[in-house]
Amino acid sequence: MSHHLPRIADRFTNAALLMQPDRIEAFAKRIGEFDGAQARGSANGASTWNSAAAAGDKTPYPIVDGAAIIAMGGVMTNRATAYDDYFGVTSCESLGAKLRAAMADAKVDRIVLDVDSPGGEAAGAMELAATVRAAARIKPVVALANSLMASAAYAVGAGASEVVVTPSAMVGSIGVVWAHMDYSRLLVSAGVKPTLLTAGDFKKDGNSLEPLAPDARARIEKMINAYYELFVESVGVHRPRLGASGARRTQAGVFVGRHAIDAGLADRVGDLESILAKR
Repeated sequence: MSHHLPRIADRFTNAALLMQPDRIEAFAKRIGEFDGAQARGSANGASTWNSAAAAGDKTPYPIVDGAAIIAMGGVMTNRATAYDDYFGVTSCESLGAKLRAAMADAKVDRIVLDVDSPGGEAAGAMELAATVRAAARIKPVVALANSLMASAAYAVGAGASEVVVTPSAMVGSIGVVWAHMDYSRLLVSAGVKPTLLTAGDFKKDGNSLEPLAPDARARIEKMINAYYELFVESVGVHRPRLGASGARRTQAGVFVGRHAIDAGLADRVGDLESILAKR
């Protein structure tokens, strides 16, 4: 198994996630079913921003009638790895690089984020949203929910000049989830008794080798709430008509098509063709 895989898997357990909970299990299963040979072939042929830049490609996105179309699909992570294409992952790092390239590209007069993502890591999402907003101050940026813009993906999309939804798109999930894995009973059944030796009262918080203690749970919930405040405040700044209070009122709900407009999460219904046709 590649040394990259534990690092990818670790990002999605015992960590604050801006992601739809049902997609966490599906993503973890995909990592668990990893075929090393197939992944090596995928990694060798990966078309990531980093590999494109290394090859001297200065235009890592298609340009249609002056619009740079930047795809934002799959689970979002903070840092890029060689296996992103195989696992259907998009990194904030690679997206930020593409946005900065589009901002500086004289051939680009507007940017379209083509979004189909359930969200992902909390780390990096608000920073990428700020990059989107910085780009929108220079060139119009449209975020298209096509067909899912949830959680971290919504945090990022909210930074755009305009949020457009396809009629069947799902938008929202403004909330935080933390998946704690307790393997203690499994270890006992295998005859394994781990002992954690630590310095610092909170060092063991959230470890997977023992049940989650009530005081540790309280500290983790405090951290979750801190991420939640960052999330709703970011959305509130980028969508002032909704505001942080409006983002909280959604209670992490997901809205379909026009209902996302009624909830203040989107501006209009459309598709990629209508966005490209609008000047």
